[in-house]
Parts: sequence; C-alpha cells; structure tokens
Amino acid sequence: MFRKRVMFPIVDTRGNIIGFGGRVLDDSTPKYLNTAQTPVFDKGRNLFSYNFAKRSDSKRLILCEGYMDVIAVNQAGFDNVVATLGTAITRDQARMISADVTEVVIAYDGDSAGQAATRKAVNHFASFGITTRILKLDGAKDPDEYIKKFGATRFRMLLDNSDDATVFLLERCELGLDISTELGRVELLNRSVKVLCEIESEMEREVYISRTAEKCRIPSDIIRNNVEAVLKKNVYKEQKKQWETIKTTTTIRRDPVNPDAEKFPREAKAEEFIICYLMRHPEQFDEIQKEAPPEIFVTAFNRRAYEAMLRQMQRSDKFTDSALHSEGFSSEEMGRITGMQVRTRELGVNREVFSDSAKFLAACPKNAPDDDGSNDFLVNLFKSKANI
Repeated sequence: MFRKRVMFPIVDTRGNIIGFGGRVLDDSTPKYLNTAQTPVFDKGRNLFSYNFAKRSDSKRLILCEGYMDVIAVNQAGFDNVVATLGTAITRDQARMISADVTEVVIAYDGDSAGQAATRKAVNHFASFGITTRILKLDGAKDPDEYIKKFGATRFRMLLDNSDDATVFLLERCELGLDISTELGRVELLNRSVKVLCEIESEMEREVYISRTAEKCRIPSDIIRNNVEAVLKKNVYKEQKKQWETIKTTTTIRRDPVNPDAEKFPREAKAEEFIICYLMRHPEQFDEIQKEAPPEIFVTAFNRRAYEAMLRQMQRSDKFTDSALHSEGFSSEEMGRITGMQVRTRELGVNREVFSDSAKFLAACPKNAPDDDGSNDFLVNLFKSKANI
C-alpha cells in the first residue's frame, strides 16, 4: 500500500502512533496516502503534529496543507504548526483546536483547491469563536518554498501581518473583474453575497456588508436584502432536505419521536399547527401562551417542544430553531420539529386556524383516542379558514 513513499507517523496527543501518511517519491497519484480508518485512527478527527502544537505556549496555530510544510515551518522555529490528513478541516478538528488556541493562521496553497479548503476552514473556525487569518504567500506556492527563499524572520513578519480571513475572501471576489463597469460590480456583488452569507455573527456580517456596499457603490440595504434572501433560501433547502430524510426513514405506523400521535392523530396535528404559528410569530408568544397554554396539549413530545420554545422566547427576542439544542433535543427530535414547519408551510397557518386549533384541544377529552383516527375535522378547518 505504501510502496515507494516517504512515511510520516501520525501521533495522537498522548504520544501514541495511531496511523501513517505516505508521500510519493515521483509524480504518481495520489500524492498523499493515509492509513485507512480504524477504531483508533480517523483522519477527520486528528491532525499531523498536533501532539507538538498542543504543548506550544502560543495561542496562535498555523494550519498548513501538507506534512512537508509542517516540517519546514517547525524547523524554522515554529512549534505551533499542524496539517490536516489529506482532507479539508472538519468540525471535529475545529472543535479540538478551539480548546487550545484563540487564533488560527491558514497557510494553504494559493491554487483553487487551496482556496476552496480555506473557505471551509474559515466557516468551521468561526462557529467555534476562533479568529482566523490568512497568510498571503507572495513569491512562493507554499510555506516550505517561502521559508527556503526568504527565511524564518520574514515568515514570522508575514504571520504577524496576516490578513483577516473575511477581508481576504472578499478581496478574492474581485479577481478577474473590472469593477469600474456595472457588469463587473454586479458580479462582484453576487460573489460577495455568497461570502457574507457564510458569516454567522450578525454584527460581524453588518460590518462587512457596509464595506462591500462601499466597494460596489450601492446602498447597503440592497446587499443586506440579498444576503437575507439567500439565507432564507438556504434554511428552506435544509429544512426540506431534513424532511425528505424523515419521510424516507420513518415508517407509517411507528412513531418513536412522538408515540402519542398514533393514538391521538387529530390532537397531534392541531398541536403542530399551534407550534408552527408560534415559530412564525415569536413576537406574539405571550398572547399565544394565554390562548393555548401547554396544559391543553395531549401528546408529550409536542408539549415538551412547545414549552421549550416558550421558555427560549422569554429569554431572547431572537428565537431560532438552534436555540432548542440547549433544551436537550436530539437530532431526530430537531428533525421532527423542522418537519412540522415544512409540512405546514403551504397550508398558511393563520391566526384563525391557530385559535380554532387551540379551542379544539381545550375541548377534546385527554384520555380517549379518536375512534378512527380521521383528520377530516382538520382538513375541513383549513378549507374554511386558511389563506391558501
């Protein structure tokens, strides 16, 4: 498997060799080859040379693409350098790094593959609160070549003056464009919106929206509206994907998430309408809670989800689905909540439907299931009340 390759041992943070990486000695492919996944080795959960970098006094980590880059940077006097194991950075690796450092300098190659990997890395690090900077290797294709040409002192100066990651990505949006023309500015706007959508912090996103608006010479509201439209579209796509997954993996009769729904299908449906109305109108949570108190819910899961949403809305006026993770909901349960929104999106759950659903739950007995499980009541309710 590793014939005619230079071998690099991959060591975990406790000093155990858990796998190997092999680099070819000629131009054959693949350039790098790693040990296959085993119970102790997962290339998406480990980093080359992290056993050394973890012991560094620096709160900055240098992230390279290849093993040779790591060795060259380490020999130049930097012990805080690592490389991924043949893949782009993963969330697990970003989480591991966040426990030890506050800043990562990405020193990937300047080719298209390196830039694509850079964008993924920036997004993962941002989600764990790590400041990310980008190294511009002018005059060299990688850190190894740069150090050989210019020396360690120049490389350290380069590190200290590395660019903010988002600024770097936005500047790259200009490549190949003539922004003095209207067509060029339109394309720059389209590219920039994709970068801006990947910024999770609203405050940080606002700063870069203003910067991009100035660069494109258009009002910031136009960019902000474009970004929000793309974000909503992405959320809808993700919800639809999750719902499709639920439909293909859940049997018709068995409901492990909300087993009470099998006995009380009409009540469960009415509860979903109330939950979906609440999620679309969180600013009305006080009125909604009074008209539909949790006590009228029949199924345990829907009641638990409803109560958790009300609690989160009391704590913050900016409720999102992700807030429910802190309430202990599993991935499967989160998928069910997302599915409720997708299923009722086209039905147009309005205030009148919400009120009738609340009245129906308040009036129905809590100890006897429906005779035939028919949903005719709710179907007729939508025909007469919903705006569809």
